[in-house]
Amino acid sequence: MIQICLTRTKNDLSFTLAKGFNLNYYVFNLAYISVLFMYFRLTPLNAETQPLAILALTPIMLFASLRSKNRLSQSEKFLILFWFVLLIYGLLSFLVFKQDISKVFLYSLRLLVLPLAYLLFLKNSHYLSPKSVKFVLFVLFAVAIIEFLRVPVLNNLLDIIYNSFFDRYIFGEGSRGLCILTTEPSYFVYFAILLMFSIDYLNGLNKFSNRQSVLYRLMVVLMGLMTKSAFVYLFIIIYIGQRLIRFFSKKKIISVLICLALIVLPLMFYLMMNVSIPQTNNRFLQALSSIVQSVKTNGLIDTLFFADASGGFRLLINVIYILSIFMWPFGAGYGGLTERWLSIANSFHIDVTQNGHFLYTTGLDAALDAQAYIPNLIGTIGVFVVFFLLFLYSGNSQRNRWLRYSILFVVSLFFWFLQSNYFNPVFWIIIGIAKNNKILIRR
Repeated sequence: MIQICLTRTKNDLSFTLAKGFNLNYYVFNLAYISVLFMYFRLTPLNAETQPLAILALTPIMLFASLRSKNRLSQSEKFLILFWFVLLIYGLLSFLVFKQDISKVFLYSLRLLVLPLAYLLFLKNSHYLSPKSVKFVLFVLFAVAIIEFLRVPVLNNLLDIIYNSFFDRYIFGEGSRGLCILTTEPSYFVYFAILLMFSIDYLNGLNKFSNRQSVLYRLMVVLMGLMTKSAFVYLFIIIYIGQRLIRFFSKKKIISVLICLALIVLPLMFYLMMNVSIPQTNNRFLQALSSIVQSVKTNGLIDTLFFADASGGFRLLINVIYILSIFMWPFGAGYGGLTERWLSIANSFHIDVTQNGHFLYTTGLDAALDAQAYIPNLIGTIGVFVVFFLLFLYSGNSQRNRWLRYSILFVVSLFFWFLQSNYFNPVFWIIIGIAKNNKILIRR
């Protein structure tokens, strides 16, 4: 019988079998690779992402961790407090407010599982294997090439897979680009985020050479361009901007860049305001054209909410949920705000009918969650969201300062204003990178 022994490191306990089998190493890399399949609909759950491997691994690792005395960092203690607040709200929703048990169970699953999975194994980014990153990258790239070139037989095989496991998908029709193992082109942004920061992390630890890192980043950018998604393009622009700032700062000419930006940006804005963009079948350029014309006629605030219906909808519903804290300081409970969002908009004189998405896609009587993680938390637990914010913005000890701040900036942007649903494990994995200061274990 194989004997299980516990090996204590400085910050955690690793479960190691007698012949060098490291449970944490394999669990983390399995969870990482499983992100590839998070859009495959394998259960009847009404969730856009279904990371089933991570959901299955969570109780296994919970059982394993109960046999140890794992020490928690200060930021992880805040996450534990946040987790218990969520648990209490769930119990109150069921026992006191008599909400439907299936509804309470679903919201409990949405809100409680990934924070618990983070504490148990998603934080273990020091176990990240270069092989895992390359596997995810090359699978996505192969799918993108097959779709783009419509490779005979292989393209038909992909079509069968998509029809079997996706409710909807598109192979680059009209202004929409490719769906690369996603249900919408824009959802590739999460794969791009995961891969870019993983490549940066392994490059900083000399697990990827500079040449490899450049090649792998270019592959991600190329796939991103194939999606024709404004959402993906936005992340690529942000990421490249972060890389440029990082590069020039090492040359100690950051002050020169700031001066150039002060000169160039107003000039670019002037050109955008006075040059019309012709009709195109690229979703990003269509959105950009709408935004430019809207800024000229309606101003910046109205443009953010109403120029592009889809993007404006995401931002507007998130803002409505954030504003809810002034009406319900302690939140509206599990799902309590989904049917009250319009009353909040009316209270703050926000005319959502100016955004066509609310009228023709969802409807004003639709039950809507916020599109981003933190607004959903605010709508659910109100001021107690502070425990999650303390977790997110404290204890980030990644040795690579630029990588740490780049991750926090992107996570904040998506968690507060853009799109980050309950079951998306990508952000939890890269938060683990931002907080991890351990040396990568060689495999």
